[in-house]
Amino acid sequence: CQGVVIIIFRGDGISRDVGSIAARTAAEIGSGGGHKVMGRAEFPLDAVEGTDAELFIWQRLNASLKAVRNPAAAAEDA
Repeated sequence: CQGVVIIIFRGDGISRDVGSIAARTAAEIGSGGGHKVMGRAEFPLDAVEGTDAELFIWQRLNASLKAVRNPAAAAEDA
């Protein structure tokens, strides 16, 4: 899968639903989902649009975690 970013999520199934985090991470730019314990997000590298790929991924992950922790605050930021 050249040109595709794939992020694999693993969790304990207790503190967070990583499938939900994966879905939010790839929202609008790719696909993602899974279960409480396992998740996967995929999106084209082109979605990075000239930004450093690692920074882009960390920003998406941080936004996803914020939304899972506090949905009301994440909706205000959108």
